[in-house]
Amino acid sequence: MEALFSDEYATKLETLAKEKSQEHKNGKQIPHIYFDDFLLVEIAQVALKDFPEPKRLTWTKFDRPTERKLALNVVEKLPPSVRKVLYSLNSRPMLTFLEILIGLKSVISDPYYAGGGLHSDQAGRPS
Repeated sequence: MEALFSDEYATKLETLAKEKSQEHKNGKQIPHIYFDDFLLVEIAQVALKDFPEPKRLTWTKFDRPTERKLALNVVEKLPPSVRKVLYSLNSRPMLTFLEILIGLKSVISDPYYAGGGLHSDQAGRPS
């Protein structure tokens, strides 16, 4: 998990953003991009294994025609592996990555994880 906060991973993110910035801007209709193996695979596997089941925590349930899902934004209650992944996605290296990738300065993190916490289908599978 500590690899997410290493100088090597921060450098990897910055290099990837510089390499893929133009591809992102050239996305059809709206700028977009996807990455294979964006997280280190071993870290993603541990976080997925530790992804909390709906019974373990109090999730917010969305059951509307436009969305049927469970959401959780209380990051401090999550298993350490999942919490560290979310913290890394809200970190300075990740914000720098996004600024370079999308060409905007001063991207702001979301410390409340409003819409950016965990999401699951109603059976408890990550989505």
